[in-house]
Amino acid sequence: AFHWHGDTFDLPEGALPAAKSAACAHQAFLCVENVVGLQFHLETTVTGARELVEHCAADITEGPYVQPAGVMLAAPAATVPAEPR
Repeated sequence: AFHWHGDTFDLPEGALPAAKSAACAHQAFLCVENVVGLQFHLETTVTGARELVEHCAADITEGPYVQPAGVMLAAPAATVPAEPR
């Protein structure tokens, strides 16, 4: 899944952790019966990723889990699905 975030959060009271990574302790959680919280972007398309890089380039800082813009855009199929037809 495509990631673009610099912030994180504490889980809501009663939430159950569902996924985590070395970069993000709360990647996904379950809350109540029908609520899922995600800290990644399943909705990102190739166009959306390009627009983020173009308009939010200042958010791309150096860090152990941050890919340079060129890497993100060089092989978008690795991070985002194809555009809908």
